[in-house]
Amino acid sequence: MRYILAVVAFVHGCCHLPGFAVAWRLLTLPELPYRTTILRGRLDFGDRGIRVWGLLWLALAVAFGLLAVGVWLRSSWWLRMLPIAAGLSALCCLLAMPEARMGLAANLVVLALACAAVRFPGDVPAVTDPGLDRLWHSAPSGGGAVFDPGGIPEPGRLYLQHAIAPGTSMAVSARLRMHGEIKLGSWHPFHAEQVIVAGRGMIWAGTVSLFGLPVRGTDHVLDGAGLMDWKLFDTVPVARGEGPDTSRSGIGRLLAERALWLPSSLSGASAGRRGVEWIGVDARHSRLRLESSGEKIELTIAFDDRGRVSSFRFPRWGNPDGGKHRYVDFGAVVEEERTFGGYTIPTRLRAGWYYGTDRFAAEGEFFHATIDGVEFK
Repeated sequence: MRYILAVVAFVHGCCHLPGFAVAWRLLTLPELPYRTTILRGRLDFGDRGIRVWGLLWLALAVAFGLLAVGVWLRSSWWLRMLPIAAGLSALCCLLAMPEARMGLAANLVVLALACAAVRFPGDVPAVTDPGLDRLWHSAPSGGGAVFDPGGIPEPGRLYLQHAIAPGTSMAVSARLRMHGEIKLGSWHPFHAEQVIVAGRGMIWAGTVSLFGLPVRGTDHVLDGAGLMDWKLFDTVPVARGEGPDTSRSGIGRLLAERALWLPSSLSGASAGRRGVEWIGVDARHSRLRLESSGEKIELTIAFDDRGRVSSFRFPRWGNPDGGKHRYVDFGAVVEEERTFGGYTIPTRLRAGWYYGTDRFAAEGEFFHATIDGVEFK
């Protein structure tokens, strides 16, 4: 799909060149005679003005040529540029009717191919937030420490001994790749990348295929400040959230996901200084008090006799029903785990609001995810 889109974009760009050449009298075509008017003769630019019009056709030709290169090379900027170029091209074609009527159809084809390309992430990968790399590279190394379960009460010790292999370097950050589906009225596929850094926060950047259209954005919490920002074609705003409520909800999510996907943050003598307190419950559950940037949660983890996580839950700040923000039970069912670099973590789960009640399956469940790969540092 990527190569088809690149070729079509390049050909479409070449089709803009006659508009430039004829306006500058560099070329004579029977089907495209020289005129100084547009809009079916209603607007006369004159000889000089029509040359400026010709330069616009040349600029569009160059733009589509660059788009073809960007798509071919899997660059990160092409999707943001494409709707702008296609929109300007369609406008020019409308003004140059009837000669440019085929250009309108060509722009629709380019947009359709772009949507199809984004919908198949194996062909054209997600355009990710550059902040992912910045956050990942800003994380310090683990300092050479290795896992030691000493000082952790049961059943927390069972969980961590299952999650972290003996002698594993204690990571301070994790980078995850995932795919799944998210419920926005109905279920829609997504693929995403996430970076978690203990002591800093996280960035989750993804692409959701919304009726075949690419909606891209990030949910992040950095140094206590949360932000949600999603756009269609990286250009048209779809959803945005910021402020105290967004931050509190995001910090709750960060604390829970850090505990599950960066279990080294729960271990060691410094755990208490990082706002981690283990509270033993019984042989199949453990409760942790977690704190960051003034937000506190109590995370309950359920696991089997081997320490494998089966579910987790915590009160999370939010308003899933659109009402007033408050603490609502949030949780997930864990269906699979895998081991990466000495860490065994949940890799397939179903998450949502109202966990533990009938409302979870009926209206609260909205996120299904599968972890495809993890890197620890």
